[in-house]
Amino acid sequence: ILDRVLFVVLAAMRDDLAYLHHLVAEHSPYFSMPPVTGGRLAKIYSVCTDPKTIYVKIDDDMVFLSDEAIPEMVRERLRQRCVLVSANVVNHAILSAVHQDIGAIRNFFPPLEEDELAGGEGAVPARRSGARWIRDDDSLPMAPIQKKSQSECVWRMWECAAW
Repeated sequence: ILDRVLFVVLAAMRDDLAYLHHLVAEHSPYFSMPPVTGGRLAKIYSVCTDPKTIYVKIDDDMVFLSDEAIPEMVRERLRQRCVLVSANVVNHAILSAVHQDIGAIRNFFPPLEEDELAGGEGAVPARRSGARWIRDDDSLPMAPIQKKSQSECVWRMWECAAW
């Protein structure tokens, strides 16, 4: 299903780069490291120049990829219902809002301590000076995730990277 593998290198350790060069040489012409242009993340997409080609981007920090993932994403793209197909990525700038909306990501509150439970059934525990996960402004520990790419949540709020 894959015709070629393009390795787009933004930064690499010397040993990793040497291994990558070895891998590309061993599997040429199917593997390559094309030159990239542009700045920051734009470099990744500078190799995507053929409008008839379907590009599958896989980050270097992938932990698991099922056998069906790439064929299914390519099939979905070929149905022409969308321009971009994404895997179900946890801690993703856009998908985090979806995960929060469907309840896959929830606010976490540690269990109450014994002295916090002393008030009995239905009692609201008194605040202690060292109470965990309670902000001074009484806001929830995790704010709603903004539903847009490159949102303030991604760049300015620790909560978005905390799960």
